[in-house]
Amino acid sequence: MNLTQLSKDDKIKELIKDVNSKNSLRMKFSLEVSILSDQELEDFFEQVHERIDCISQSPTFQFSEVVNNKLIQKSVVTQTLKFQDLQTCIGYILRSESIESSVTYFYDILKANDGSINFRSANVFDEQRRIREERNKKIDDVLNIINKPQ
Repeated sequence: MNLTQLSKDDKIKELIKDVNSKNSLRMKFSLEVSILSDQELEDFFEQVHERIDCISQSPTFQFSEVVNNKLIQKSVVTQTLKFQDLQTCIGYILRSESIESSVTYFYDILKANDGSINFRSANVFDEQRRIREERNKKIDDVLNIINKPQ
């Protein structure tokens, strides 16, 4: 599901709904599941929503892009990153430079029994996004020079 056109509130609601849906399925198969509360999820997504572009419904998915006027499809596998706590996970997501020029697909987040956080996602490099980001930085630099008080 593409989240880029949703408002901040709708994006956060969709992300929470997705995690809760996966949690309800997970709980049917395991009694030893520790889940994040809706409030924890809301606090988490409130801080990182700008860094998440899409929701993936499976840990492996197909990504399509146009390269040299040809449609290319590739299989993408999500990665699970383990963090000591939610704040460490948030810090990583907010500081990760690889996310800036990538499309970030969120798959899942859960709390392990030891309190650590498992965040599962995939970053797919997007050349067009990199070009836009580079262009926007150049425009910002020029505007800063023009608007600089003398």
